[in-house]
Amino acid sequence: MRSVSGGHCLQVVVVIKVPAVTPALSRLVAVGTLYLTQSAVGDEPYC
Repeated sequence: MRSVSGGHCLQVVVVIKVPAVTPALSRLVAVGTLYLTQSAVGDEPYC
């Protein structure tokens, strides 16, 4: 990833693994594990 303004750029991805232990989650998730993903991009325009 390249910063548009010439500063430093940082991309962070966080993944949380949640087992489907309740009956409601086991109906939604066929494989038994739910992965929650969040990503963020930061730009540091000044040094």
